[in-house]
Amino acid sequence: MLKHIALFLIAAFAIAQEPSIFDMMGGERSEKVIKKAPLQTIAPTNEPEINISETQIYQTVEPSQLIITTSNIPKEVYAGEIFKFGITANTQSNIVVDIKTTVLENENLKWLNKNLQWENIGNGIYKSEIFLEANSTEQKNTKITINLKRNGEFFQTANTTINLPSLKQIKSDQNYSHIVANSLEIKKHKTNKFDDKNLIMIVELVGKNTNITDFWLNDPAILKQGVDSVSGNFNSHSGFYFAIFTPEKTSLDFSYFNLKNKKLESFSLPVIVEDDEISTQIGLNPKQSKFEIYKDTAGYILLATSFILFLIKRNSIFLVLTLIFGAYGIYSYNPLGNAVLKKNVSIKILPTQNSSIFFTTENEEKVEILGERKDFKKVLLNDGKVGWVLKDDIIKN
Repeated sequence: MLKHIALFLIAAFAIAQEPSIFDMMGGERSEKVIKKAPLQTIAPTNEPEINISETQIYQTVEPSQLIITTSNIPKEVYAGEIFKFGITANTQSNIVVDIKTTVLENENLKWLNKNLQWENIGNGIYKSEIFLEANSTEQKNTKITINLKRNGEFFQTANTTINLPSLKQIKSDQNYSHIVANSLEIKKHKTNKFDDKNLIMIVELVGKNTNITDFWLNDPAILKQGVDSVSGNFNSHSGFYFAIFTPEKTSLDFSYFNLKNKKLESFSLPVIVEDDEISTQIGLNPKQSKFEIYKDTAGYILLATSFILFLIKRNSIFLVLTLIFGAYGIYSYNPLGNAVLKKNVSIKILPTQNSSIFFTTENEEKVEILGERKDFKKVLLNDGKVGWVLKDDIIKN
């Protein structure tokens, strides 16, 4: 009997020490509830499995101090010159992170390589290079912000302020193109009729240690100008400069600042109107080309010859040739057909998204399709202008 009583007391004592679910809901034993670490102090791992314990899904990453350092900032540059410097981000944690970088810009400071690539050199240290272009001596410093991201979560931010190089102004002339470079080369240039009143010149430029998109002339005779189809990096940058002007202009004169000899170098490109199609991407009306005229003339002669031979000899072979030459003549006259442009369509100089716009339709306008390139079609307007529009801007007849 005593044995049974003792066993009962031991069991009752053990049950009394175990918290009740009702006690926990009432808050009397809240110290027993396991609290999770706040999300701000953790970053998820790359573990693809989801049917595993939570402790394996999340890895605690205590944010440590993020140290940003810069190196090789030049002490002095010319206004408009491209300069670079090294930047290092030390996470002080041996983990893999994604880095988002921001450089504070304004109208006098350009950040040129916004698709910044960081190299992981180990031990949580990352290195990269930043390319800038400053155009005012008033610009003294700028702020760089770095955000660390791991598996979709930002968990550390730091910034630093750097002192920019002192800027030397360039004693420019009236033909200054705003290009500062180690060298600038004219690969080719051509002039053709843009419309019934104006001419267009296309100049292919290649520069070293420069930004071709800066090319701009303060010339009142130029009605419209811009740079398109830029390619390469700043060590070797290329693009097409175009200028639209009246026929009274006899030459395109411009200069650039040569960083090697520290002086301006000048170019003078004569305005010589050529009849054939511009060999760059723009392409004016191909019907104005001498080659097209010769080709059409030859086609008409062959058509007439085959038809005359058919009438004389009554041979079906000459009838077939007549039909073939006739069909080709119709096709060559307008190979891609006519169409109608929508309202408010931007017509561009070149078949690129960032190309300059020289005309915008106010109403629907009939055009002739001359060619196509990827998402663009080359169209001939009623006034003789030729440009590029997106395919979606065309209403087919």
